[in-house]
Amino acid sequence: MRLFIAIDLPTDIRHALTDLQFPSRSIRWNRSEQIHLTLSFLGDQPDHQLEPLCEALSEIELTPFTLHTKEIGCFRQGALWLGLETSEPLSQLQARINRRVQQCGIALESRRFHPHLTLGRCRKNPAPAVEILQSRLEYRKYSFEVDRFLLKSSVLRQDGAVHQTEAEFIAT
Repeated sequence: MRLFIAIDLPTDIRHALTDLQFPSRSIRWNRSEQIHLTLSFLGDQPDHQLEPLCEALSEIELTPFTLHTKEIGCFRQGALWLGLETSEPLSQLQARINRRVQQCGIALESRRFHPHLTLGRCRKNPAPAVEILQSRLEYRKYSFEVDRFLLKSSVLRQDGAVHQTEAEFIAT
């Protein structure tokens, strides 16, 4: 089972972000329901890992906080993203999640956490797409409250990944 831990966005913000999309043969856009903030990517895990992982994650205390969007950017691999402002509550939540995951014996990626929402993937030079997206965003900022995080599974398909929520962890 391919797993990751994420924060979903409110529906209105996901729709606003997909409204930024424009026709392009070199970009595969994410569907609205795919847009999320990945806190921790766990990769392929055996099914028997699900229950202990959920127990460990349920012990994390979450106090609601607000996230704010930033600028458009891209990674070298062609992912087009909308950045999120780093905040102490977000950093603390992500660190707590990683500790719990590692306590379950799951190895994590060594990449530095860069909070972002992947909007699509560009097969060619992404720089022009970044400029177009930034102009379409018109310096609008979005904010949303985080009061839960999710354990999700992902199935890769030809037309993009399909995500399913396996467990939800809500602030108390």
